[in-house]
Amino acid sequence: MPIDLGDTASRCLMAWTSGHPEDTRPLLSEDVLFEGPLGTTEGADAYLHGVRQMGDSVRGVDVERLIVDGDDVCIVYSLRSSAGPLPTVGWYHFSDDKIDAVRAYFDPRPLLEPQAAPPRTPAAKSRPDIPLFAAGLQICESTE
Repeated sequence: MPIDLGDTASRCLMAWTSGHPEDTRPLLSEDVLFEGPLGTTEGADAYLHGVRQMGDSVRGVDVERLIVDGDDVCIVYSLRSSAGPLPTVGWYHFSDDKIDAVRAYFDPRPLLEPQAAPPRTPAAKSRPDIPLFAAGLQICESTE
C-alpha cells in the first residue's frame, strides 16, 4: 500500500520544528540531498545535523498550504523563529517511499542579522514581498 506523501512530508517538517529531529530519520533515504539558503548537505546524518542546528532558532511552524503532485510535495509555511516569523516553502521529493531531496526557500537575513530584521505584523499574512518566498510559491502553484 503506498504511503501518503503529504502526511510523510508534514511529519518530517513537524518533527524537526518541534524539537524532535531524530524522528525525521525513518522518513529519509540514506542519501537525502538538502538545498537551502544556508547551505547544502548530502546524506541522512548531514540532514539531521543541519535541522538540529536550525532547530536551535525555531520555536514551531504554521503550515499554510500543502500540495502533492506525483512524487513531489510542496509545503508553504511560516517558521516561528527567534528572529520572528520566516515565510518558507519546503519542496520534498520522494523515491521508494522515502524523502530523497528537500529544498527550502526562505529569506535567511533575519537569522543572520536578527537585530536588523524588520518586525512582521499579522496583517502581512498574504504573500510577503520576499523574492525567495515568492519564487517558491510560484513553483508550488505551477504544480497545481
